[in-house]
Amino acid sequence: MQKIKKQKMTLEKLAIVIQQDFNDIKERFATKDDLKEAVAGLATKNELKEAVGGLATKSELKEAVGNLATTIIGLATKEELRQLHEEVINSRDEVLTSNDKIVKELKIIREEQMAHTAAHGRVDDKVEDHEARIIQLENQPSASV
Repeated sequence: MQKIKKQKMTLEKLAIVIQQDFNDIKERFATKDDLKEAVAGLATKNELKEAVGGLATKSELKEAVGNLATTIIGLATKEELRQLHEEVINSRDEVLTSNDKIVKELKIIREEQMAHTAAHGRVDDKVEDHEARIIQLENQPSASV
C-alpha cells in the first residue's frame, strides 16, 4: 500500500471548506420567506382570543380547558368502542339467525300453499267432471219410475 501524503491546510483551503459548509447550511435551513409562507395560514393571537370566545385571563383559560377535559372524559375509549362493535356484531348474528328461522317457516308455508292449490285444482276438475256427468244423466230419457 502506498502512503498518501497529507497536504498542509492553507488559509485559502480553509476558506473554501468553510464557504462550502455555509452553502450547505443555506440550502438546509429555511429562509425568512419560507418561514413566512409556513406561518401564513396560522391564526394570530387576536384570532385565537376570538376563537376561544374572548377569554383573556389565565383562570378563564384554565376553566375552558377543564370543561374541555370533562367533555373528553365523556367520549368513548378504544376499548369501549371495541366492546360496542362486538355487541353490534353479536346482535346482528342473532337477528340473522332469527331471520333464518323465519325464512325456513316461510318456505314451508309456501310449499304447503302450492300443495293446497294443486289439490284444490284436482278437486275442481272432479267437480266439473261430476257436473258434466249429472247433466248427461239428466238429459237421458228417464226410465219409468
